[in-house]
Amino acid sequence: MEKPCCSGERAIVVGTGVVVLDAHGRVLVGQRADTGLWGLPGGRLEFGETVKSCAQRELEEETGLQLPLSSFKTCKVVNCIRPTHHSVDFTVITVLRDSQQPSNREPTKCLGWHWKAWSELTLDTSYWPLADRLQKGLQATLAEYENMQELDTD
Repeated sequence: MEKPCCSGERAIVVGTGVVVLDAHGRVLVGQRADTGLWGLPGGRLEFGETVKSCAQRELEEETGLQLPLSSFKTCKVVNCIRPTHHSVDFTVITVLRDSQQPSNREPTKCLGWHWKAWSELTLDTSYWPLADRLQKGLQATLAEYENMQELDTD
């Protein structure tokens, strides 16, 4: 007999972290309600969903920002292994090129969204998925976005 998926066994979670850059090269980060730490928009893939579709959906659900799927570029995979959690997170980058402003659509999870320079973010003030990305050198610039060789994830 087959075991049902996630029947109490520890599972690896697959998710996305969305780096949204503005015209000034700042990154969009939210302050988590549970810890006060800074984090990126993002979340878990749903069954049958592509990485970019997940990034687009999570960004809209959390911030209200609506960006075309073609603007999302998958650039890095981060294998996050912790004593109680294991996730494989795809870093997806996009650039906000219009006048949309983020809104806080999940106030029980996030205290608000803010544009920050990469230099303002530190390991000790960042939630672990963002801290892992910072530690591994993912501080994307607009020029890097324009010239990025994208990972094929679809």
